[in-house]
Amino acid sequence: MPADVPSRDDAAAALFSEFVTPPAPARPRVWWHWMDGNVNEAGIVKDLEWLKSVGVGGVQAFNGAMGTPAYTPEPVAFRSPAWRSAMSCAAATADRLGLELSIATSAGWSATGGPWVRPAAGMKKLVWTTTRVSAARVPARAARLAVPPSNSGPYQDVPFAAVRQANIQVPDHFEDVAVLAFPARPGHLPLEPSAVSSGTTAAGAAAGDGQRPLASLSDGSFWPAMELPMEPGSAGAGGAVNPQAWILAEFPEPTAVGSVRVGLPSRRGFRNGPRSPGPSRVKYRRRELHSRRRPPGVRIPGALCNLPAGDCPVLPSGS
Repeated sequence: MPADVPSRDDAAAALFSEFVTPPAPARPRVWWHWMDGNVNEAGIVKDLEWLKSVGVGGVQAFNGAMGTPAYTPEPVAFRSPAWRSAMSCAAATADRLGLELSIATSAGWSATGGPWVRPAAGMKKLVWTTTRVSAARVPARAARLAVPPSNSGPYQDVPFAAVRQANIQVPDHFEDVAVLAFPARPGHLPLEPSAVSSGTTAAGAAAGDGQRPLASLSDGSFWPAMELPMEPGSAGAGGAVNPQAWILAEFPEPTAVGSVRVGLPSRRGFRNGPRSPGPSRVKYRRRELHSRRRPPGVRIPGALCNLPAGDCPVLPSGS
């Protein structure tokens, strides 16, 4: 064996040594979350020095916001002068410690948003409306299509402020994508109940909106939201009384209900759902009633959505 070729024992010893003390390119990198602006330069130095001491090779500075309580006197907003100073401190400290530092392209998980992104180039949602046109009565050129909602937000006409209480100016952007025409079938259009009622007093949730009529809940719009105050429910297991709120949709004749779509606003958009006034989480149940024969003069509810889960209210005979 040539003298300049290491023996198998020497190669194994070198490999073991690098496993115990890996070189910088082989060390792990970690996400370094700056949540809701809770950062300061003293904490930045302590974080990086500790990460270096446990063998981390680098960090990715990531700005996120999930409603974390404030732990610093002044939150540091993304790209603000304070943020730039904090990031300069992080870069200098990482360089001193021999750590790799990378920065996310933008604040948040989308990596596509920010005031530097033109609205036309930002993330978008698809919105739509449905217009029924009779070809035998209305010429195609005379048909007026209902205009879809144009506000920014998570879904259809729900505004951004409904799911995110933050002082952020989100620009609106709207452009036509397509017009689709196809023969109408009975199942293409939503059912329209003849009457909608509730055992509670419903009020509009938006400030200054006043009271939203219950009948408007089936008009396809999701905003403004409607508040249904809880009322005492029936006794459940163990004699406990569960508060409930319910909405009753009635149809003039037996109606097959294939599905029920309920828009439930959430404070965090994609996680925490609505909660009841008490400590327990609200539960939801969907009940579908299908076509059946009925005696003359007796109304049959088409779909009953009971919030929270519990016994449905007993309808009086002949109601």
